[in-house]
Amino acid sequence: MLCDVDDAASFEGCENIEPDEIATFLKRDRQDIDVEEDESFRLSPDNKRCNGVFATVRPRKFEHLQALGFVPAGLAETKVREAMRADDDAVLTMAMRTPHSGSAGCDCDSHSAGVTTPMQGSPIRQAYDRIRKTYNPALGTVLSSHNNARVAWDSPVAIATRKWVDVLVHSPVIVIAAVLDITIARNATMTVETSVKSLLAYNIWIHSTGSFVHRGGYLKIWANRLDRYRILQHDAIKVEARKIPPVWLN
Repeated sequence: MLCDVDDAASFEGCENIEPDEIATFLKRDRQDIDVEEDESFRLSPDNKRCNGVFATVRPRKFEHLQALGFVPAGLAETKVREAMRADDDAVLTMAMRTPHSGSAGCDCDSHSAGVTTPMQGSPIRQAYDRIRKTYNPALGTVLSSHNNARVAWDSPVAIATRKWVDVLVHSPVIVIAAVLDITIARNATMTVETSVKSLLAYNIWIHSTGSFVHRGGYLKIWANRLDRYRILQHDAIKVEARKIPPVWLN
């Protein structure tokens, strides 16, 4: 989920901004990204057509995560952290009740070698880590209430929200991209740079034969709509859609 490079200045082509400047950065004049028919386009900091699109930032507060779309806007941090603690406690209880074989608890070799690998830790820790990875019932309830829609305890939304709140203590470098509309034409492909973790746009339009590619694992896309289209009679629809500002500008 995090960038491998710890120094924000190492990302050439990205503007390094302070976390309290996120809103200001997003409100700047933005450009459309139009990928023409049969074109292969890289949405990347080293692409000259993407000047001003990218920035790096180290979020240090819960509100910074919300500004980037990693945590739902308007959700109280206290509710999220209380839910996460409740899920931590529930998983610990489950892990302690999980049957363990005697051999699994022996980590003599790791002690003698002076190192410990995840598989050589205590069986309770192994069970805890295995269960906790996707177990978020209390957090799912909080997210469901906030969104007025069911968020399952093992949903990607719940899992990603917990992970981002957990890593906040490390203040990781995050690469973000902000644009107006993205239009990917017939037989065209847009590939998003693997280091990008947050893509903010007004609307994203992809022709039925077009492709949107990202091979970097996690990517948060925050836009009013992401639609497939067949004919460009939808130009009128695009014009009307553009009149609606994205939530991330609020």
